[in-house]
Amino acid sequence: MRYDSSREYSGQHIGIIDKGGKTFYSTQMGDFEMLSQSQLVIENGIRNFQNQQRGISSTAFYELAESMNDNLSANFLVQSQTDRLLRRFFPDTPLFPDTGRDWLEMGLEVAESGFNLNGVVFLNDSIPDGLNLVRNQKPQVGTLSKVVPSNFVAFLNLPVDDLSELEVNFKRLVRRINLPVQQIDFSNLNFNEIAWIKTEKDQSVVFRIDEMEDLFPSFVSAAGDSKKYRNFSYSKITLPSDLSALLGIFGDPLQPQWGAWHENLLLL
Repeated sequence: MRYDSSREYSGQHIGIIDKGGKTFYSTQMGDFEMLSQSQLVIENGIRNFQNQQRGISSTAFYELAESMNDNLSANFLVQSQTDRLLRRFFPDTPLFPDTGRDWLEMGLEVAESGFNLNGVVFLNDSIPDGLNLVRNQKPQVGTLSKVVPSNFVAFLNLPVDDLSELEVNFKRLVRRINLPVQQIDFSNLNFNEIAWIKTEKDQSVVFRIDEMEDLFPSFVSAAGDSKKYRNFSYSKITLPSDLSALLGIFGDPLQPQWGAWHENLLLL
């Protein structure tokens, strides 16, 4: 790499690059090259490398670093509390969930049709966070992407393997963040998957319910006072406070006014 100028720090060569009105500092340490717009960050990195000291105290950072897939196009380790940085990465993803209070590892996989980002974050029981809702849920393949309209701008999918465990996690979160919910009981809906869908102007939610039986929720009418649009019937609803609070954990507060059934899907 060609440098515009250079300097020495603690016996280590630092190259300086001036480009586009900005200054970058670079140094080679063993097999690693460090690049930053901050000279202080580079000098701190040199000191840590020479003294064999860790500059980051979080154990999660090093556990995530060791678990990274080196075969991917790129790997990112991001401090989750740096919300402004995450929003620069994902400026148009309003349903992007909070990712905890520690470090987040993301692996970038690039293909001809686009790219995927797969992330890992550690959950902390002592810190209230929306991601704790998924604790002890086994990974499932989501199916609700099939109902996403073409004009959507964001989509968040949460398959539910164990509804009772989700309820326990939600009760714990409600107590921690003092949500005004008096009673929590998801058994009257018995859902297997939730999807949040956001368009330019609206936001909606879809539940997948595989086994309804006698648990038809009272807040949605199966018949009676309803309206029709094409082959769909829809009716007025009043969402229970516990479900309303759950849906508000991710995305904007949501108070759907209408509900419709289609096969095993409840669309709000």
